Amino acid sequence: MSVEFIRGPNVYLREMVASDLTNIKDCLVDWSWFPFSVDETKAVMKTHLLALRHLERPYKDNSRYFESFAICKVSDNSFVGFRSLKIENKEADIKFNAALPALRGQGLMDEAAKLLDAALFTELNCTSYTNSLDPQSMFL
Repeated sequence: MSVEFIRGPNVYLREMVASDLTNIKDCLVDWSWFPFSVDETKAVMKTHLLALRHLERPYKDNSRYFESFAICKVSDNSFVGFRSLKIENKEADIKFNAALPALRGQGLMDEAAKLLDAALFTELNCTSYTNSLDPQSMFL
């Protein structure tokens, strides 16, 4: 079971769970710079999921970790994509933003980005926010 974080009209963000692994890998299937096998992706995600145990919200001045959110449709709870952040001292940096290829271009990731962008300041006490993603690798 996962914890829902924020909800919009068409999508909601929730904490990642181990069963998201296949969907995450599918989101990255056409990212040539992400050649992880399923086993390698499992190892990365296991580390991410274990780190959730130490996560505190709202963020604090000494917060240092990665946080990932699954993005799901409100209509049927199906997985759309995910977004990962690096949190350091109340500063957020977007590290990954990816959707399943079949769901790209439908505005779902755009809605999720707007929800999270607002929540970073209002709910999580962030003082700044950057996006270090290469625009060529962002799939909305």
